[in-house]
Amino acid sequence: MADQATYDPSTPIGRIRLMIADTDVSDAWFTDAELAAFLTIESGVEDLAAARALRAKAASFVDQMEQMGHYTDDQRGVVDSLLRQAKSLEDRVEHAPAEPAVAISSVAWNQFTRRDMVLKDRLERT
Repeated sequence: MADQATYDPSTPIGRIRLMIADTDVSDAWFTDAELAAFLTIESGVEDLAAARALRAKAASFVDQMEQMGHYTDDQRGVVDSLLRQAKSLEDRVEHAPAEPAVAISSVAWNQFTRRDMVLKDRLERT
């Protein structure tokens, strides 16, 4: 079923739903397919997919307000809150620590290479 909305926080779609507070699948903002599309657009980065979903919901909310022909401070506050949450998720990805470097180790094949490795290590530490 294409319009299905499920919630399982052990899955990427479920974690996105958790981040955007869309856990009530009986009244879901997005289908699983839509959240999967956001995840694909954002190259599998769940935080960015959640931010994109929040921005889409904010845009949808603004469209609804325009169709009704009026805005209230409460409605603007909801849109601002959605956009702040999206920005927070984007910032978290932008400022995330870099992946740890891969350690390269040397192997002492015999007593001479072992001696050279110990000497080199001592020189580097001084």
